[in-house]
Amino acid sequence: DPDGDEVTYALSQADIDAGLFDIDATTGVVTLIGNLDHDTADSHSITIIATSTDGSTSEASFDITVTDADGSTPGGGDTDNDVGPVTDSNAVDNTISENAEIGTVVNITGLAVDPDGDDVTYALSQADIDAGLFEIDATTGVVTLIGNLDHDTADSHSITIIATSTDGSTSQESFDITVTDADGSTPGGGDTDNDVGPVTDSNAAENTLSENAEIGSVVNITGLATDPDGDEVTYALSQADIDAGLFDIDATTGVVTLIGNLDHDTADSHSITIIATSTDGSTSEASFDITVTDADGSTPGGGDTDNDVGPVTDSNAAENTLSENAEIGAVVNITGLATDPDGDDVTYALSQADIDAGLFAIDATTGVVTLIGNLDHEVADSHSITIIATSTDGLTSQESFDIT
Repeated sequence: DPDGDEVTYALSQADIDAGLFDIDATTGVVTLIGNLDHDTADSHSITIIATSTDGSTSEASFDITVTDADGSTPGGGDTDNDVGPVTDSNAVDNTISENAEIGTVVNITGLAVDPDGDDVTYALSQADIDAGLFEIDATTGVVTLIGNLDHDTADSHSITIIATSTDGSTSQESFDITVTDADGSTPGGGDTDNDVGPVTDSNAAENTLSENAEIGSVVNITGLATDPDGDEVTYALSQADIDAGLFDIDATTGVVTLIGNLDHDTADSHSITIIATSTDGSTSEASFDITVTDADGSTPGGGDTDNDVGPVTDSNAAENTLSENAEIGAVVNITGLATDPDGDDVTYALSQADIDAGLFAIDATTGVVTLIGNLDHEVADSHSITIIATSTDGLTSQESFDIT
């Protein structure tokens, strides 16, 4: 400081936080207080801040080059002596049969050395641990089988071995393991060649059913699947088929029967999925189509809509015209008419929108439409109403009519 004030020195807060260097506040001498690693960073920059007793400051940055120590570690910070790469010291092919027994050696032996003589231990990656197929001996690096393999599901697996030195350094490498087909044998319990086979229909008759078939009728589908190892097989329909409520299957025999009412007009075919499950837990499934034939109006099964209530017509031939000054109760010249072929009574109603509008009403028995509100030609020179016919069997039909 030109005026002779004393000057002290400090490093920037970032340098202090980094913890590698320190500075003498009086002399300004910079010293090392942390471990360096040439492989991690071959240079560092520090900022020295000079502060005068008069409060003024100045600062400058300086670069420090870190040289390679060629393997020596007097500062303890060189990674040239970190644990080396992981190799496989077992020269045999990394191949294992899908029916290998638990505990079988996989022909992989992890090996890594630390140049400074520190002990090295071995572990698999967390993903490999979670997969639950392989395990490694922490001391020897030998990899063994701890789960069931299935060549059909995966014909190879990759594992990652992590070597950790007692100095905390690590290295890792991945290795592929080939899974060979066991040709159906399952001593290790992992082969799916003996899983339950495909589902077929052992009933040769056509999968056809009349829409008026009685509840309990056989659908001409008999699910059949076998498990080569002799395990028992049971049958079920898919959840979607169960929810649909039309068909059921005998869990033991695989015979499919009708449990709901069919309607050819609504759907002339249905598809069901049969799931076969072996006692070994394996499953297979297949879908089958069922054709629904028209019953020509007969309804012994209660499922035919050929006798549904017919379309709504206007049995009044007069034009649907009304003066805007017509009295309340005036007939609109619309008489709803619909019939149900099976003789069920039919009643009539207007749509909820028409009821809410409050202009027209319909006689539930006769279908005659009358005026119940005030009309205004300037506001609307026509109106449309919808008549809904409902049979006592619960079936409905509807039609809209314009009124001028």
